Amino acid sequence: MLSSHMGIDKISFTGSTATGRKIQEAATRSNLKRVTLELGGKGPALVFDDADFDKALFWVTIGITVNTGQVCAATSRLFIQKSVADTFLTKLTAGLGAMSQTLVGRPPRPSHEIWPGGGCTAEYDKGGYYIAPTLFLDPDPDEKIWTEEIFGPVLCVKTFETEQDAIKMANDTEYGLSSAIFTKDVARALRVASSVRTGTVNVNCNLMVCNQAPMEGFGSSGVGRGLGEYGLAQYTETKTIWISHYSVQ
Repeated sequence: MLSSHMGIDKISFTGSTATGRKIQEAATRSNLKRVTLELGGKGPALVFDDADFDKALFWVTIGITVNTGQVCAATSRLFIQKSVADTFLTKLTAGLGAMSQTLVGRPPRPSHEIWPGGGCTAEYDKGGYYIAPTLFLDPDPDEKIWTEEIFGPVLCVKTFETEQDAIKMANDTEYGLSSAIFTKDVARALRVASSVRTGTVNVNCNLMVCNQAPMEGFGSSGVGRGLGEYGLAQYTETKTIWISHYSVQ
């Protein structure tokens, strides 16, 4: 009703991509009101072989478990350089295994290869569904678990050989909300950050946000920006006024 209302000039919505599309359509059919949408995500985390492992492990874990993984900007796709993949995954699995099971709305039904020790135990208890943080190794590129937002503590993992391969795989999604890059090479960090198509890029950290920095995403992750100067501009109208101070003879 708000999106269709002729007396409302602006809508800001955070939620699913499917609902965002309905809001955009209703806004267009009414008075062409402006819409800011923060929608779904399938954020990539890229771990290079020169990364600080302790820092990368901490932030990759945070990226998929904070708020039980129910975060639009969650980094739910993990890309690890092949030369360090086994070592990194072993440490990541140990860290996730030490965490308590987390409450989610509905557990997935796994039919993919699960990394050994990677969780995926689900049960109904005390009025809710609980699932352990779970790793899926190398799912097919057309699998829903790889392409669609899960909104839970489920992390899909692939390996890469080169920087170009990592960027290509990271961008192979309709979403573009947030990403994370882990490397000690500043030049590489800047190259990859410029090439990965997400509205926010975190280098050697994850899920950063502050009131001064604009956020939102590309593609199916939404339109417009929130926070910062760019966010405030979404709620203003620009008007140009010309005044002549010369008399016409």
